[in-house]
Amino acid sequence: MSIGENMYICRHIKNCLLFLFVSFICLVPKVLSQHPSCDNALKRIPGNLGYSWRSGRCEGFYESQVSSKLELVSLTIGKIQYVLEENINLEVTTPFGFDEISEPIYLRAIALPLRTYYRLDTIIQHNGRFIWPIKDVLIPAKLTANRLGVFAWIDNNDDKIFVPVIVTCSSSKKAENTNSPILLMIRSDLEIEGLVWRSYSEKKELTKSLKWEKVLNSPQRAGKIITISLPNGPSDILNINIRAKAVNRDKWLTLDFKVKRKGQNEK
Repeated sequence: MSIGENMYICRHIKNCLLFLFVSFICLVPKVLSQHPSCDNALKRIPGNLGYSWRSGRCEGFYESQVSSKLELVSLTIGKIQYVLEENINLEVTTPFGFDEISEPIYLRAIALPLRTYYRLDTIIQHNGRFIWPIKDVLIPAKLTANRLGVFAWIDNNDDKIFVPVIVTCSSSKKAENTNSPILLMIRSDLEIEGLVWRSYSEKKELTKSLKWEKVLNSPQRAGKIITISLPNGPSDILNINIRAKAVNRDKWLTLDFKVKRKGQNEK
């Protein structure tokens, strides 16, 4: 084989290797996010804090998505409380036993401030808890407890039912949270001037006599978090209806969903 032929073969091999390397680099972000827990509709930002698969969950930041809606951003039993220290893990659990929920529980966390595009997605495993290291994303991003919302849901025959969760530091006791109120947090992408809501048992028929409760009496800026405490009662499925009036618009934003409630002091 001549020297010229050898040089041609070497150049060809180098070009093939370069092509494979570039293809691998382009595919890495997609591979990192292609996991059953991940939302592949999100476009991750580049870098270490981008939305991608991390041990046990998909977590990180993504590029903005245009929306105009009223949405549930947190559903917890008691408040979320933690400090940004590397030796701390969060523990997320539900108050329900295996005999009460047999479906997978889908867990999501988001940043509460508008235009902070952070997400965590995972599935709470059969042991009923999720251990969440905060050193990977929450600490570098300085996402404190008051800037984070967490909620979960199950798909019951294509019927999405939200499940309140308990979020604690893994080293702390969570018994004190089980009798805390269920805190429901709502956010609107638009400025609103009024908000009403109601809840009723799935066991009862919705009637016109069911009254709406007023939450707002003055305009609230877009992105303002509105917290509602759900009523105590026996274990049940609650229907939640929320309506918000956008400022200077003949438009009502609507939000309807179901919540699985655990009766206090029930085991």
